[in-house]
Amino acid sequence: MPSRVYEALATRWDAKSALAAAFPGGIWKDRAPPKTTYPYVVVTGAGFGSRGFTSGNEDGGAHYWDQRVQMLIFWKEDESSDPVSAVGTLMRTMDANIQEAPLSIPASEGHILRLQKVGWHEPTMEEEEDRIWTGGYDYEAQRREIVDLDPS
Repeated sequence: MPSRVYEALATRWDAKSALAAAFPGGIWKDRAPPKTTYPYVVVTGAGFGSRGFTSGNEDGGAHYWDQRVQMLIFWKEDESSDPVSAVGTLMRTMDANIQEAPLSIPASEGHILRLQKVGWHEPTMEEEEDRIWTGGYDYEAQRREIVDLDPS
């Protein structure tokens, strides 16, 4: 269930005061509402990959898979600091509080074993007219779900 990873990220976000302080606009799924305060983060899905299935015994086993998410920072240039440096600082703040973070969802819905960084997006100007910059990371949530092969 993909939404569980997003819920776990939002819960982690709310628990870390450093993230609330650095990103007053908060964290959003797919798109931030109009007039959201900058900087903020948008989380989008970036695909799935299956790692396989292991059988613990004749009644069941575990299915392992990866869920990728992209976390992009949106920052509005304020002419008081270098945009690349400002977005880079925000990227490091987010990564320090997210990567390898303990994310909690029920084991029956695909327990998260770990979250790791698998890619990044260099700070770039997204909207030239409004001076909006973006940068961020791709993370992979490695998940495990126990499978009961004997539904009786």
